[in-house]
Amino acid sequence: MNILLIGKNKAFIEEICNMSEVNSVVIIESENVYNNLDKYVISISHEMIYCEYVNNDKFLEEVISYIGDTRIDGVIPGFEYSVPAANELAEYLGLPSVGKKGADIFTNKKKFREFSEKINLKHPRFLNIKSLEDLYDFFEGKKIVLKPSNRQASIGIYIISNQDEIRDAYRDALIVKNEKTVAEDRLEWEYIVEEYLAGYEVSSEYLVKDGEIVFKNITLKEGAENQECIEMAHHVPAMEDSNIERAIHSQINKLIEEADVGTAVLHAEWKIEENIPILIECAARMPGDFISNAISSSYNFNFRKEYIKMMVGCSFEINKYYQRYTIVQFFHAEKSGILSKVKNLNLLVKHEESILAHKMTKDIGSFVAPPKSSWDRLGYFIICGEMYEDLLLKKNYLCKSIKFVIL
Repeated sequence: MNILLIGKNKAFIEEICNMSEVNSVVIIESENVYNNLDKYVISISHEMIYCEYVNNDKFLEEVISYIGDTRIDGVIPGFEYSVPAANELAEYLGLPSVGKKGADIFTNKKKFREFSEKINLKHPRFLNIKSLEDLYDFFEGKKIVLKPSNRQASIGIYIISNQDEIRDAYRDALIVKNEKTVAEDRLEWEYIVEEYLAGYEVSSEYLVKDGEIVFKNITLKEGAENQECIEMAHHVPAMEDSNIERAIHSQINKLIEEADVGTAVLHAEWKIEENIPILIECAARMPGDFISNAISSSYNFNFRKEYIKMMVGCSFEINKYYQRYTIVQFFHAEKSGILSKVKNLNLLVKHEESILAHKMTKDIGSFVAPPKSSWDRLGYFIICGEMYEDLLLKKNYLCKSIKFVIL
């Protein structure tokens, strides 16, 4: 079996390397992006092809010339930015894919908002932003959210609380914020503004096979203080109200039908206001922030691996019912300065019976600051347990005990 991966995603590559069914992997990546990514050994037969796949009208022609007559059994989008290209190539090769409509709307918040409005899904009031005047016109004295329509990782999001903040937010929004997984010359910055919803946040994750949901989960989220758009914790599964769950899954079923979704993984984000779920966005790629790891832990099957099997047309095995709880917890800086020390980090080793993974992502001596995007967080740990209340107590204990000394 040969897999073609668009976007050099380490988590996917590690999973593919551990699959006995796979003989080789062809990896397509922009050379500029490749140079920004971490270097590591790939322990399977592979070929690295440099090709621009974001907004490249000649992508299909170029990639076909590269792969020649190599048999490809499945095409996997490694990142959100590679979903349209992966769908285009998979459809050309007659392989499982999300579908053209889904590849279009699930990678652009503006298009997704317009589609949600068209099919009467519950979604926030919004406006496409072309000028500072548009932003002033939209503001009605209540909080609003300014965000890029074509970016990920909470980059470039601004919560505006009063009219005096509008001009500065708009000015800052126009300043380019570089990312690792896309070359800046491939995307233009596009913005939308939407009403701020005060409820709590959840996400929902799905495996969809030939238009039918075969797995579903609800994840509870915690945002950073004073910057709630930056996610600091994920609880899998969410301790959720069954009526809310049914409403969420019903709306996603409608979205799948109306968008002609074929085979895909979906990751949707919601705000819950007065027990009513309101759809914020939906992506056709593996959820980030180790949510896939948390799902694998809680439901006792390899979420990423079974998705890969679906995309290559193999039989797959999933568990629909959770067996334990898992929390992904991130650390963040409370002030700007130089990270000089981390106290009590050894507690993550001391409690290793319930710690699935942990890592610091900022080195001692690094400049750190309160997060403006997900890339700014300091590290994480993943913890699991049979009893949710006990797991919360341990998570909170670790968060309070581990201290970051910033000078």
